[in-house]
Amino acid sequence: MFAAIIDFIHALAYKGMPFLSRYTTNLPTQLWIAARYLQAFTIVIAPIYKNRKTKVWLAMGDYSVVTSTLIISIFKEYFPDCYIEGVELSNFKIISEYIIASLF
Repeated sequence: MFAAIIDFIHALAYKGMPFLSRYTTNLPTQLWIAARYLQAFTIVIAPIYKNRKTKVWLAMGDYSVVTSTLIISIFKEYFPDCYIEGVELSNFKIISEYIIASLF
């Protein structure tokens, strides 16, 4: 659900969409990477919680904090650039895709 929230903002951030038009192509790329990292780390840590009794409200709170932090860091420009106009993909994005693929 939390990766889907980031993906929804990602869809609204595409060039030509009227909602976040003042941003560059970097924004949807950053959101995509953030959502994939969230999914990948969720898959990695899921086996730890397989046989544990987990409080749903606590997990929702944790994911809310992580998701909010990711979104805020992107919009406040603390998140590394993923796409640089005229240069194309950044090294951060390329390396991130390899890390994400490995985690999956």
